[in-house]
Amino acid sequence: MRKTLSLSAVLAFAAGLASAQTIDKDLAEYQAQAGARAKARAEAQKLPWEQINAKFGPDWPTMAYDGIPVSIFALCRADADTFVLRGPKKTMNICRDTGYDQRDVYTCKEERVTIPVVATSEECPDPQRNEYRDCPNPVKVSSTRPMTYQVDVYERDIHEDRVAMFTKSYTIPACQ
Repeated sequence: MRKTLSLSAVLAFAAGLASAQTIDKDLAEYQAQAGARAKARAEAQKLPWEQINAKFGPDWPTMAYDGIPVSIFALCRADADTFVLRGPKKTMNICRDTGYDQRDVYTCKEERVTIPVVATSEECPDPQRNEYRDCPNPVKVSSTRPMTYQVDVYERDIHEDRVAMFTKSYTIPACQ
């Protein structure tokens, strides 16, 4: 007994076959692109940090200098106790609000940036304290800042979207 297929069944089968072939082609193309991206990431990860910083978008951790964030990439170790700005210029133009009575009056000056390796801060152990009350018995807490950080590196995109590429270890260098 022979079965006959209608024209619409044959066309539907052909369309399904064409769809499957298109899907297979798209999948193969995607896999090739993914392989190329993985190779590019591996090659980029081998670059020195200066080139990575210029070509890609590392998400640099920061340290605070008088409340101003300074990228760890801009720092070097002057000695065992201090970080300073890298390069010949060791100062930054720092502007502070010196206005009174709700006026914005800024005073700017060049300051030598030095950040201690050991950071000290005050914490309040009082669980009842809120942001509107002063802490009656603050406790000084010291912590040593790390020399090595894990830095996430992103592709730069024309739409400012961040596409993660890799994570790489960065050690703050000694000053030269």
